[in-house]
Amino acid sequence: MRKKIIVCLLLLALVPSFVMADFMSLGLNVGYSKSYTDIHEPANIEFWDWRNISYGPELRINIFFLRLSLASHIAPLEEGVLFDNTAAVDLYFKFLDSIRLSLGVGVSMPIYQKGGDWHMGYGDVAFTDFKGLMESSHLTYRVGLGYIFDNFEIDLQYSLPARGSFKEGDYVPSWEDSTLSLGLSVILF
Repeated sequence: MRKKIIVCLLLLALVPSFVMADFMSLGLNVGYSKSYTDIHEPANIEFWDWRNISYGPELRINIFFLRLSLASHIAPLEEGVLFDNTAAVDLYFKFLDSIRLSLGVGVSMPIYQKGGDWHMGYGDVAFTDFKGLMESSHLTYRVGLGYIFDNFEIDLQYSLPARGSFKEGDYVPSWEDSTLSLGLSVILF
């Protein structure tokens, strides 16, 4: 009985420190969505085009070594706007209490308004319902590097969506649609 009480007390002391250490953060990300091959093309005049920049909020919940991330990046188009909504799960490791490396996978659900009509996915598929949105969504691979100071985290993240949607079943990474983003998050809890 005495051993059970000691184990329970240890769990009560240790679990909150693991679970509640930077448990929830809210931030703003600014991303650049040109692939490595596009950047290094000779005479690339579209490199500094303002339509390559995306921005948006991100909510992160950390439990042990897993991070649930919900983000919505907004990017201007020539004739409209893109909302790239992402729900992801990352596995992360902290070093020296200030550096965080993460590797994960998520679901990218792009919705865009173009010419007065709403579309979903990376093609010209008309927006119908939630089922159609999930079928037009893409698997996204992610790698991140974060630096934690005080109650803030600076995060550099590279996202690589799959070439095809869930309906097409093509999960090969698409380097042309990759995004490099820099974020600043405020750790709430």
